Amino acid sequence: MPPLPLVVGIGRATIDLLGTVPHGLKLDARTELHQVSMQGGGATANALCAARALGCRARLAARVADDDFGRYVVRGLRESGVDCEFVSIVSAQLTPFAFSAVDRTGRATSCFTGGDVVAPTTSDLALPRLLDGAAALLVDGSNPETQVAAAELARSLGIKIVLDANALGEGTGELLALCDVLVASERFAAEVAPRGELEHALVELARLGPDTVVVTLGAAGAIGLFGDRLVKQEAYAVDIVDLTGAGDVFTGALTAALVMDEPPERAMQLAAAAAARSLERLGARAGLVGLDELRRFLGWPAA
Repeated sequence: MPPLPLVVGIGRATIDLLGTVPHGLKLDARTELHQVSMQGGGATANALCAARALGCRARLAARVADDDFGRYVVRGLRESGVDCEFVSIVSAQLTPFAFSAVDRTGRATSCFTGGDVVAPTTSDLALPRLLDGAAALLVDGSNPETQVAAAELARSLGIKIVLDANALGEGTGELLALCDVLVASERFAAEVAPRGELEHALVELARLGPDTVVVTLGAAGAIGLFGDRLVKQEAYAVDIVDLTGAGDVFTGALTAALVMDEPPERAMQLAAAAAARSLERLGARAGLVGLDELRRFLGWPAA
């Protein structure tokens, strides 16, 4: 039996501290938290956990501080089945973390810190060994120099490159030109291709490099251009607890579906279903479910 496809990610690994509140936060007020949770976070780390839940292997390159949060991050990733060989615990004082107060609609008021952890450079990572056996490389633009170098090597090796883009930043243009799959927020699409309808924005984004462009639209679902094939995907209705990290889960599940050779429509359905199910629990990772559960949710026959 061939090994499961491997998704490699380079990005941030953080902590999410979450609590539910009956209403939005008010200044100079004391608000009791109801349900609370502490779990690993970070866009790329969350996406890899989602890909792992769907049956892929996952490997992350990141850094955390030598503090309790950093050790918690690594422990959580390992418990999720993510290969942490390239996750370094370095001499620093504070691992990045966020605190989010989530109201009854699932929307959050968040405060965050990037900590004092310096992102790994190209010389810090043995890129050929990091990418060994990979079917896909997932990058998020958070560490452009290293991610561009990794993407250039991945392209030479025939590894699918997935860019998760939420905002324009340094190195975005280079990563766009190198990637095979772009998963973009609606905001990013509006910044890069501001004129015309979404369908036109997809075409404009595809002209910058990627073969596949998907724009996530929140409650309106997602829309994707796979070559010349347009796919519109609705958002599935669930009882929403927390919107945190749903986009990360969508990206990870879509990446997993694509490296498992699912056709575009089914890949989009799996990604939308995984994101929807993540909304039912507090935090991005608590609501992750496996492929069999997503098949049942979608009404597909058992594999």
